[in-house]
Amino acid sequence: MTPKVLVIEDEPSIHDLLEIYLEKKGCQVFWTELGQEGVALAKSEKPNVILIDVHLPDMDGMQALCLIREFDKEAKLFLFSGLYDEAQEAKAISCGGSGFIDKALGVDAVLEAVLKALSELKLIS
Repeated sequence: MTPKVLVIEDEPSIHDLLEIYLEKKGCQVFWTELGQEGVALAKSEKPNVILIDVHLPDMDGMQALCLIREFDKEAKLFLFSGLYDEAQEAKAISCGGSGFIDKALGVDAVLEAVLKALSELKLIS
């Protein structure tokens, strides 16, 4: 099975970097900059890992995470932002998220978290 990753992020350059790398790892990558569309994609495509930016144009990333968790109990869900917030991480985990990724640590940190999640799901080695 091809691993699926959904990136809900309003910054195209971040998506582009993630997509290039993850496709080289054999992943199918979906992207949207809107939370509502991301929730719909999560429902239709059933991705294995979902990255959700905290600040989206149409809704809060935390709200998107909670909505997705209502119908998808298996995907690894991560909030990510350039401004790490311990309280947001705790709230994301309490809502069923897998954690919070600090984009300020660079794209490598985001990729590492995604690859680790895919490995835990036994979708890549």
